Amino acid sequence: MFKGYLIGSAVVVTGIDDARRLYSMGFFGKFINEDKVKLNEVNNVNTPLQLSIIEALYLMDKGLLEIFDEDGNKLTRDDLVRVGRSTVVNFDQVYTIYKELRDGGASL
Repeated sequence: MFKGYLIGSAVVVTGIDDARRLYSMGFFGKFINEDKVKLNEVNNVNTPLQLSIIEALYLMDKGLLEIFDEDGNKLTRDDLVRVGRSTVVNFDQVYTIYKELRDGGASL
């Protein structure tokens, strides 16, 4: 299980090894102060990984990510959804679309 911290409207995975592994699982997030990193370059990155609220909720729903506030309190899914709704326009719709695309998309 990966561990992230809610900072403002983003979730940051501060453990460098965890950040590398999580990114390698599907290009989740963006390494802080880095351009788009290719898979063969991941082990050269030494910065935390920043996830959007949408990505963080998806990973939480998949059972891959625990999220904590700045005081170390574990957040629930409802806590994260509240943050998402207050910071992302049409959060529920955006999350639904993101989830569908990550899960392979809906058949047309």
